[in-house]
Amino acid sequence: MTEHLLVIKVGTNSLMSKDSNGLERLNNDVFENISCQINDLRSSGYKVVLVSSGAITAGMISIGLNERPDKETEMPKLQSLASIGWRSVLNAWDEFIDCPIGELLVTRNDFSNKREKNELLAVVFELLEGGSLPLMNENDALSHEEISFGDNDTLASHFAVALKQTGGFQSVRFILLTDVNGLYRDYEDPESLIKIVECAQINDVRDCVSGNASKNGTGGMSSKLDAASIACANGIDTFVAGSYQEDAVKESINGNIGTRFLALSD
Repeated sequence: MTEHLLVIKVGTNSLMSKDSNGLERLNNDVFENISCQINDLRSSGYKVVLVSSGAITAGMISIGLNERPDKETEMPKLQSLASIGWRSVLNAWDEFIDCPIGELLVTRNDFSNKREKNELLAVVFELLEGGSLPLMNENDALSHEEISFGDNDTLASHFAVALKQTGGFQSVRFILLTDVNGLYRDYEDPESLIKIVECAQINDVRDCVSGNASKNGTGGMSSKLDAASIACANGIDTFVAGSYQEDAVKESINGNIGTRFLALSD
């Protein structure tokens, strides 16, 4: 296999919006927008792997729960919400993606055990070769601290690295679509966007983020810097861009929007 691979991760807040009553819902416009980009990229010859968050929040929406349970004291509730909500997220992608979707729910165990990791990669290659879209999420319904990645940013970066290390692709690029348009020195100043960050400079720009997780997600920009650090250290250029921006994936990898984290040379 000599194709170019894109690993695209979409955050929870990017997939949600509020209705006229102020209640959260899945934002079908965003699902359609990103799906159309993926369809176009696949048609132009890219192989694409999608990593999607949103299961827990979708579960909360399904049962009418407004406050996210505490991870430290209410883990079973979070796991049950993920179990309820993942089907809604999967169905939303399935409505707009123009090829079969292969669902992959994983934990850190799937990467730490060599045999299980190789089996997972073999399934992904089979899906890609067969013209399907691998759609991945951390298995939040089963995951707990000992086997959890903790957020899909980290999961996606490890997965991109694992795919690159197979040597089966001419290039691998990692795109993080989020609810902000990149990394800013001052988020109150739209002119302070940091367009390029060298791998060695990632720790230097951490002062630009608060480190707090987003309301619905487990990540935030701090986890995206962690993910970029993992990917860049393993030779993968990483891009952070706003999911609502037009043609966000193409525009980010072409250097027109967002922040690009430059990989270390192989």
